[in-house]
Amino acid sequence: MLESATEQVVLNDQGLGRCVFIVIRDALSVRNYLRADMLDILRSSGNKFVLLTEEPDAPFLTERFEDPCFSLEPLDMSPPQKARGRWGSFLRLVRLYTYPSARLTEMQTRRFQMQFYQEESLSGDVSWRAHIYHKAIPLFAFLASHMKFFRQILFACERRLVSGSPANSLFDKYQPDLLVMPSYGYGYDWRIMLEARKRDIKVLSIVRSWDNPSTKGWAGIIPDKVLTWNAPMAAEMQKLHAIPRQKIKPVGVPQWDNYFSTAAEIPKQKFLDNYGLSADKKTIYFATGSPNLFLHNLDIARDILTAISDGSIRTPAQILIRLHPEFATGGGKKYRSVAQQAMEKIKDLQNEFQGIVGISHNSLDQQGNLKLLKDSNQDDLRAMLVHSDAMVTIYSTQILEAAILDCPIVNAAYYPFRQTGKLAAMCANFDHIRRVMATGAVADCMSSAELVAGINDALEEPARLKGAREKLVQQEMNINQGCAGVKIAQEIIDSAAE
Repeated sequence: MLESATEQVVLNDQGLGRCVFIVIRDALSVRNYLRADMLDILRSSGNKFVLLTEEPDAPFLTERFEDPCFSLEPLDMSPPQKARGRWGSFLRLVRLYTYPSARLTEMQTRRFQMQFYQEESLSGDVSWRAHIYHKAIPLFAFLASHMKFFRQILFACERRLVSGSPANSLFDKYQPDLLVMPSYGYGYDWRIMLEARKRDIKVLSIVRSWDNPSTKGWAGIIPDKVLTWNAPMAAEMQKLHAIPRQKIKPVGVPQWDNYFSTAAEIPKQKFLDNYGLSADKKTIYFATGSPNLFLHNLDIARDILTAISDGSIRTPAQILIRLHPEFATGGGKKYRSVAQQAMEKIKDLQNEFQGIVGISHNSLDQQGNLKLLKDSNQDDLRAMLVHSDAMVTIYSTQILEAAILDCPIVNAAYYPFRQTGKLAAMCANFDHIRRVMATGAVADCMSSAELVAGINDALEEPARLKGAREKLVQQEMNINQGCAGVKIAQEIIDSAAE
């Protein structure tokens, strides 16, 4: 499938010599639409591609983009100083909770976001000024969601406060025909998109994660074209962000193309040897959740290991723990502290439960402030899902990945979400997760006892929810299976030529 798609792209090559800006903001930007097979297609188009990144001299990037058709240029995407002040933060938060064409009462994700924000910002001893400030944010967001002129006024104020684009000189230098963004403009990405719009340069946005449409808020600017994973996500972009349907195109999930191919299959024994696991035991793969959202990852691991040791999990088993990428790629003291604490807990688990604990780390290439996940990570993840007998996670995208590879899925929802008194189970109400859980493909566990029961069912009857997993794949990942990256490369070429 991939080869035929690539051949079609080459046949469609127009060779127009256009100039395309592609923003590389983080590791996902490289992994999602700048893989080797995609670069071959871009290279053959005859166009010029300028990659904008914080670390243009990073060896990883200079080696990957050594062809003359690629250039690397520096781009500082951090918000300007004024944006970090009280009024800049106020306007950004209002925009985060604004959805211009949505029925807010139907948006469960937004409702919980607002609730968390109010609880965290108004807890403790808060001055009357701070109280008014934090209460005004949801009020302004409500008004902005319902009144076009009001949100336009607010966005005009934000543009005036946070003036200028970080790429003005680069626009002058290259005069690009197309800007490719790894978002639809949330955060402060709108600044470079707005500059492109002023210069009559087309903007192609790629929605890169399943939760973006319902968690990132209004961008303030509508791209010329938006690429989504699937039809449900396309509907969200139209419904929540007032983007015309003709500007939205589902293209599939490029980072999961390898899940639909057996070309890089890792033999099971090699997989087991890599992590010190035994062929005589079933393997429970624990895909940990984001450390920013789920603080009890290693407590869940302990619950599983305890159940293995005391026989509550009836089948002889072992656990393979994979740390969430944010443990490695997250910046600042907060993530470093969380990662350090996690590694200490893992060492304790390995000492206490010897012989039944394997650890999988993300493979990184760090260049200055830029942390890039190596391409090998996707092959590692595929092997884990193919050779493991069940997967445990906490409302992560690994649910979708496990469904593709028909690995039984168990979700641990019984520890608190963030630093709140509410259980992670409330995440099942989030808009992007609700439709996934509705397929019945996931055993959702509200206690450690339910977790053990879910794991026992998965190990003893792995085919029990096979039909539901297939339904989930057809619902969320039924477009361009195995060749989504190629299709995105073609969309970039076509958009530049339009």
